[in-house]
Amino acid sequence: MNNHQIYFVNAPIHFSSVSLISAYNAHTYGEHHNSFIARGENYEMYCMVFTLEGNAKIILKDGREFELQKNSVFFGCNSAIKYMESNCEHWHQLAYWFAIQNIDLPLNNVYFLNKLDASIENRYIDKVILLMQTHQKNNLNYANALCSEKLYETLGKINYSKYMHNERLDKILAYINTNIEKNLTLKDIAEKFHYCEKHLNHIFQATMHMPPKKFISDTKLDNVCFLLSTTSLTLQDLAEKYSYVSASHLANRFKQKFGITPTEYRKKYYTEKAVPPPPEK
Repeated sequence: MNNHQIYFVNAPIHFSSVSLISAYNAHTYGEHHNSFIARGENYEMYCMVFTLEGNAKIILKDGREFELQKNSVFFGCNSAIKYMESNCEHWHQLAYWFAIQNIDLPLNNVYFLNKLDASIENRYIDKVILLMQTHQKNNLNYANALCSEKLYETLGKINYSKYMHNERLDKILAYINTNIEKNLTLKDIAEKFHYCEKHLNHIFQATMHMPPKKFISDTKLDNVCFLLSTTSLTLQDLAEKYSYVSASHLANRFKQKFGITPTEYRKKYYTEKAVPPPPEK
């Protein structure tokens, strides 16, 4: 058979692997604190932690904190984690620890997974654990293969989820820009797009690297900046237009962001442009 659609796979060029080290299905009740200690391993250990119930926090050595919530997965590495803690009534986590080669992980981030079926995930990891407990070579290889499958499956879900989040985020940003003159709140936006407030905040933090409240404030102030340089609207006019409590409230926010007052900005802008400002109303 002459089939020119068969191609040589580039495994010798790009060899990748996953080596399962441990897996556990853990239920934690009440206060829990687990410090991470480097034991001088010759390899870096990575984790994939699913939260099926409750919530917890992971604190990194650089001070960053990540909240693990129901239906989420966290990727991290042992050397970067300072400790893990939970204070909720019941935290149910599934964790895979492994070494990898030539695989890029989205480290130090929490990702929400749609339709995470707890019963399926429980059965899957329990099978992995049972295979490991036999200490038989073929069973260990099988457990390793299952871990690899779960890793790639989860990475695929995250990539799709990122795409969907970006598509939804575009609609949210368009809505904010269209309604920027209103007194928008996180609750209003979350209800409009059928999100819980925590999830919406997470999407902004992950993609915009700021909370929604700051994005709204920055967008308003950028608009004020533009109008100061193109119109003769007074500070009171602008405060009313963008739903600030008062002109002084707007002036304070403006100075916090740009380092100068609105009046100073308008004067500086027209001085640098060497053109007279628009006549005041």
